[in-house]
Amino acid sequence: MRNVFEKLPVHQAAHGFLPERSIVSNAALHAGADVVVKVDLLDFFPSVTFARVKGLLRSAGLPEAVAIYRAAVHRAAARDGEVPQPHAVGGHRPAGLPQGAPTSPSITNALCRKLDRRLSGLGRTFGFTYTRYADDLTFSWRRPLTIRAPRRPSACCCAASARWSRARAPHPPEEDRRDASRQDSA
Repeated sequence: MRNVFEKLPVHQAAHGFLPERSIVSNAALHAGADVVVKVDLLDFFPSVTFARVKGLLRSAGLPEAVAIYRAAVHRAAARDGEVPQPHAVGGHRPAGLPQGAPTSPSITNALCRKLDRRLSGLGRTFGFTYTRYADDLTFSWRRPLTIRAPRRPSACCCAASARWSRARAPHPPEEDRRDASRQDSA
């Protein structure tokens, strides 16, 4: 299994359980910062679902049957019935990825690649440093943070705003939209 998971691509912001990266390399990027914020993700390993592990394995090129089998093995390693979760409905929830298994960090590093890419991109836009060590996200600033809107909003922000607008407000009748576009061009 290691030969499959250790070959999965990870983002450069990930520092947990990777060759030549460690808690020290993670902390070094934030040394000397004026502000450091650390966020611990609740139930990080247990929240990884069978479907996400299977999808990751499929995207790595494994056949469907092999991906299902290997994802099931990882889920079964964590499952002793249910794991107590005091904040969950009924106090229990199904077990997820086993915390402490040798492959769990590789799986979560690969699954968090999109998260790492997005938070690193926000960091570049707004001037902060972002790293992740397993379920610990760290953000830091070298000077007091002054958030300025980018000159040109990113496509991600525009798409999210458009989805929010469409979901929250009814569209105006076609006539109103034409009138508004005439006023904008005037």
